[in-house]
Amino acid sequence: MSRTSSSDSERADPVMQWLRRHGFTANPFAEWEASKEEWLQRYFVSLPFFDKLYGNPEHPVTTFLFAGRGCGKSAHRVIVQMRSRPHNPHDTVLAIPYTDFTSFLNQSGTALVQSTLDSHLKLILKKAFEILLSELTQRSTPWFDLLPDEQSEFKRLVLTFAPDLLRPADLARWLATYSDNKISLHDLQSAIKQNDLGILKTHSLSDSPALSFWCSFLTTTPSAEEVTDGFLAFRRYVYFVRAIGLDAVYVLVDGIDELLPSVEPQIWADFLLPLVTALPLMEMPHVAFKFFLPTTVGAALKKHDNARFDRFRTFDLHWDAESLKELLALRLSSFNKKGINSLKALAEENAATIEDDLIRKAQGSPRAMILMGHLMFEAHCADVSKPDLLLKTSDLKNAIERFNREYQSLVTSVPLMRVDEKAGRIYIGGRPVDVKLSKREFKVLEFLYRGRGMIRSEAEIVEAIGYVSNIAFDSMISRLRAKIESDPDNPLYLITERGRGYRLANTE
Repeated sequence: MSRTSSSDSERADPVMQWLRRHGFTANPFAEWEASKEEWLQRYFVSLPFFDKLYGNPEHPVTTFLFAGRGCGKSAHRVIVQMRSRPHNPHDTVLAIPYTDFTSFLNQSGTALVQSTLDSHLKLILKKAFEILLSELTQRSTPWFDLLPDEQSEFKRLVLTFAPDLLRPADLARWLATYSDNKISLHDLQSAIKQNDLGILKTHSLSDSPALSFWCSFLTTTPSAEEVTDGFLAFRRYVYFVRAIGLDAVYVLVDGIDELLPSVEPQIWADFLLPLVTALPLMEMPHVAFKFFLPTTVGAALKKHDNARFDRFRTFDLHWDAESLKELLALRLSSFNKKGINSLKALAEENAATIEDDLIRKAQGSPRAMILMGHLMFEAHCADVSKPDLLLKTSDLKNAIERFNREYQSLVTSVPLMRVDEKAGRIYIGGRPVDVKLSKREFKVLEFLYRGRGMIRSEAEIVEAIGYVSNIAFDSMISRLRAKIESDPDNPLYLITERGRGYRLANTE
């Protein structure tokens, strides 16, 4: 069967054909999901708080990172994961990603079922034992340092919380990767089913540290005492992680806004509450939970008195224009052989602002910037008549229109606004708006904020703030939008309801 040649692939992909002429080895905007980005470490922008987010493995602290959807939560989680074991064999932290919540969906897959601390921990433990078994496969010495009773207890915990890992068919495939290819999968599977591992030794496979561990583990008799309580089992899991010479366990909670993006933030907050409010777990020695959550869910969680955020470390992730420009430059240069690190090098002279315009339209969202960049390349190549034709302003315009039609839902979670009436300050995403508002401008926001999403007519607003003429009122609304909106033409907060009035959206 013949394989498609690279030239055939390029003809099928006009974007890649155009990019190669500019020295690109791949499309820098092809992926916008962090978990799928093979080169993420090359263009990850480390914001000032990242080291604090990762923390000190010798004194781990539960931490929350809040951000809008598409603003880099998962990228930070992936980098934390890559910095830890098992990805980084030189680190002393074992990272457990807790990112699959599908088992909590109802039968129709459209809503969440009620969660408990035990149900969360049992899912975490299933992944945790998979990772710890992988660790022991890579370096078996710590296993043999455990006492026989400890080995028996460990096996019982695996059988209780991660029994699927020991299914003969799956285990045979895993062991086969360490074999000398003299044993068939069928023979391995039969040996495991019969608990007869002599076949491994007859083929000199026990010389492998991995197989030495598995021979010992599989022939170990599990303890009779069964632990079914998730909290007690997790505490014992941490003991075993420490026993093999590591400092800490990080549980990385991420991805809830990707599963059911239309679910109300309060529902997700209620879903996470059993975890967040379990202080003995959140403050367990040698353990840190790292939550990567939408700003909206964070705001809903903070309303619960039992969620003790005064005991945790919290960060709000925001991207200003300079940070997005740095990310864009790193992304372009990572895929380019000619040193191109700016869209200006790909644009016509009269489109010199195309990069700044793209960043401004992204409204602080890396995902939006990447998506619109990809759509801009597609728009350009759909109309390209010459192979070296440079980007035009119309390419970005077409990309933005398509993004608004088809992809806006991927970045709909935005930082929330709060109006602090006592302090006379406006906060967006927990950060104060630095631009000075006039007394009347603040009164407009204050009045609309009290209504929490209610539509107020112009007459009602004027009555609340004091008389202004129609022309002066319209000018005031325009000035106010310019101060609080990153893109006043597409407002996120001060919304006009044609023929009816105004309302505030995306508020705490």
